[in-house]
This record gives sequence, C-alpha cells and structure tokens, in this order.
Amino acid sequence: MAVVILGDVETFKEHQLVRRAVEDRGEETIVVDVTEWPGEDPVELAVGSGECVFGEPIPFEDVTGVFSMVQTVFSPLDRHYEWYDEKSERAGYKQLREWKQLFWSIMATFEAHGAKTPTPPREHYWTFHRPWMLELYDDEGIPVPETTFTNDPERVESFVEEHSKAVVQPVNGGQGLELIRPSDLTPERLRKLAGAPIKLQEYAPGDDTRGFVVDGEFAGMVRYDYPEDAFSFQQPSVDYDTIESVALSPDPKVREAVVRAGELAPSDYAAVDVRLTDDGDFTVLESNTPGRFAAHDLAGTTDVADRIAEYLVGS
Repeated sequence: MAVVILGDVETFKEHQLVRRAVEDRGEETIVVDVTEWPGEDPVELAVGSGECVFGEPIPFEDVTGVFSMVQTVFSPLDRHYEWYDEKSERAGYKQLREWKQLFWSIMATFEAHGAKTPTPPREHYWTFHRPWMLELYDDEGIPVPETTFTNDPERVESFVEEHSKAVVQPVNGGQGLELIRPSDLTPERLRKLAGAPIKLQEYAPGDDTRGFVVDGEFAGMVRYDYPEDAFSFQQPSVDYDTIESVALSPDPKVREAVVRAGELAPSDYAAVDVRLTDDGDFTVLESNTPGRFAAHDLAGTTDVADRIAEYLVGS
C-alpha cells in the first residue's frame, strides 16, 4: 500500500514534508512531480482498467491516500514549461489546461477508489468563492469583519467613512491588499475602484494568525511576526522572507472557531486565517483549502505534515 504525493514537489515543500512524515510511519510513497511533464514518460487513465499510468502503472487499490497542493498542478500562471518558447501563449495555455484536467481527474479517481484525499481538486472551488464563504461563516455565528463586495463608488465611500479605514482586496483575497481612509478616496481613485467588484472589509485590529484543521481536529496555530509599520503580512511592501512564525496556544473560544471554520470548509484539511488581539478578541478572515504550512513546519512551530500523514495512512 502507498501514498501518492502529487504536485510541484520542489517549489511547494509541503509535498516533501508530508512524504517524509508518511515514510517515517513505514509507508511507501509514490511521487508524481508535475514539472516532469510534458516529457517522455506516458500518462494514461484507461477507463475501467483499475489503474493509472504516471510512467509506470499505479493500481488504484494499492493507494491509501493522495496528498497534493492542488494549486501547483499545472497552474495557468506557470511559465517554466518549455512549450511557451515554441508556440503562442494561447496554445500553451490550452495544452496546460488539458494536462491539469487529466491530473485532477486522476486524483479524484484515486479518491473514488477509496484513497483518502485531504485536499481534493473538486474542493479547490472554495478558494474562488470567498463572498459565499464569509456569508456562510456569518450565518454560523463565526465572527467575521463587516465586509461588502461591490463596485458602487457611493457604497465604497460610505463604507470607508463609516469605519474610518478599510481594507481593499481582490474579491477572492490574496496579495495586493491596501488600507484606505476617506482622504484616499479622490474621484479618480473611486473611478478606478468601480472598474470591477472589490472586497471591502472593515479594518480588524490584532495580529495575523493562522490555525490548521485536519479531519475535523485542531492541528496547531501560529502568529506571523513582521515589521511593526505594516498592517498585514500580505502587504506588497512586506518581504515574505523576513516574516517569522511563532507558535500559539489559543484560548478555547478561538480554537473552537478555528475548528468550526475548518469543518465548514469542503475538504478535510484547511488553514484558517484569524486576526487576534492581545485581549483575546478575534475575527476570522477566511480559510484556505489547501493553505500553506511548510514555512511553519520548517520553523518548528507546527507539525501539520505529521497530522496530514496520520490521516493519509489511517493510523
């Protein structure tokens, strides 16, 4: 029996950490590094055959679990594939899409044959539906910052004035967030903000923290330490290499909220981002399926890989 590790194994070290943790339990791993394709080794899924081929055949019944950071499996943003030097970007993108669709389908097929998959491809949609995510969390009583998604300049202006400052971000989050105040809202700035819907969120005081949930259980929590003049570690001005990871032991209310947010996420592994104040007040910003953890594990502040390995091998 074996666990399949599938993705951009070198860039996303989560794959390496989970592989090591699985092998430490005496289990076999099969590494499928997507950066090896397109290449000479064949890939195939013959319907009804009971196996797939990544260079060599892998019987579905021999696989107990599959781990992947699915965002690394032929991401359309990848540009290291040599075909981009040989053809138009449009043609390269279309071929990349075909590779991704086959690999994602094979991952789902492993699961259909009984393999545990803490980050299945079909649940990656969660990352692209944050408005619904926050609505769900609010309905469940999980504290979230007041948030609106809009392209209405009048609504933007009234929201920022009401809260004195607010965070602007793309609808589905990620890098590029900005803290704005009423004085920043010039007519030109409002016009630009109306060009597409934005995520507009009240500024939540406190530290940036992240909690981890594996199979419905709390799997650790960390605080991000970064320069004091920044309001978030996700600001473009913050050098990611300077951010430090500090282990946290949250109080029961925070821990319960992290676990509940993770349970509401559609996969068995989730990373939950929380703003936490010194006096214990907190708000949940979002959850990620899957969310990164390698930097924290490597810093020794968490051992998420071990918890995922335990889940994968069923021990």
